[in-house]
Amino acid sequence: MWVNCTPPGTPVETATGTGIAYFATDAGTIENLVAVGEAMLPEEGKPALVFPHGFFSFDITGLTPGQTAVVTITLPDNVPVGTQYWKHHASEGGWIQIPMGSDDGDEIITITLVDGGLEDDDGTANGVIVDQGGPDIPGAPPVITFFAPLSPVSDTVCNWRTFNVTVDQTVNVSWYLNNTLQHTNVSTIEASYTLHAEIEGEHNVSAKAENANGTDMQTWIWNVTGAVSPAQPGISVTKAANPPDVAPSSNVEFTITVSNTGDCTLDPVRGVDTLSGWMSYVSSSPVADTHDGTIIWNNVGPSGIQKRLRLLLASLPVLLGQ
Repeated sequence: MWVNCTPPGTPVETATGTGIAYFATDAGTIENLVAVGEAMLPEEGKPALVFPHGFFSFDITGLTPGQTAVVTITLPDNVPVGTQYWKHHASEGGWIQIPMGSDDGDEIITITLVDGGLEDDDGTANGVIVDQGGPDIPGAPPVITFFAPLSPVSDTVCNWRTFNVTVDQTVNVSWYLNNTLQHTNVSTIEASYTLHAEIEGEHNVSAKAENANGTDMQTWIWNVTGAVSPAQPGISVTKAANPPDVAPSSNVEFTITVSNTGDCTLDPVRGVDTLSGWMSYVSSSPVADTHDGTIIWNNVGPSGIQKRLRLLLASLPVLLGQ
């Protein structure tokens, strides 16, 4: 027994060479059916989708004004659930999506067109529907393949910080600070945004990559702290004698106290003391260099808080007649 497996409707070779598509209508007659290459239609506003069979242009004639027609399209191959039908409608501002009926994962889809409605290119209820559109295959959602810097990020108030993302397909990238939209990069695969650290605290910075296929998002924790003041050095020196009064030819011990009054470690610390004319050097701790009545400690070590120098001197005898 011979079985005719040819689908019903008017045949047309697709613009992409995938095979024969068939168009049938439940009202009126399909006329002027031709395949249209994707390059023939405007790029502006076109959804970022894949149109494997290209587009089709046709008329439905013989309708009563305002009549509805359901068009059954048999494609060369199965199309997945979620397939959409898009057309370019210049008088309506560009690309629009036409609602689909049958969308169950096989090769047959249906669309509903209304004479004079949004789906009719001539926009007039005149018994003729003019249509130009085609089915897409939903692409994989975008993926952010690179981002910088690593999270969490730390900065001080008044600093600037740049955030970057790279995406595996063309998207719009919207930047958010604490869930408030700041900026959008349009139709790009690489995007960056620079923020000024103004308020102390923990903040969320997000980059949302989005197109018709879906979305992906990268979020950073941004810790902003108060500005750090430069370290301020400071030092004070005191000198105390023991005993405070001394007879001629006697020893006296001086304690020299070096105090760090600033907010940073002092290193190295160099001490210099000058002998009075009536005193002579005996010893010191730590050991010092002496020269022409000057006592020098070249490096007494770092001073985080306080250092003490011990100096033992001898008073000179009083000569008779002076």
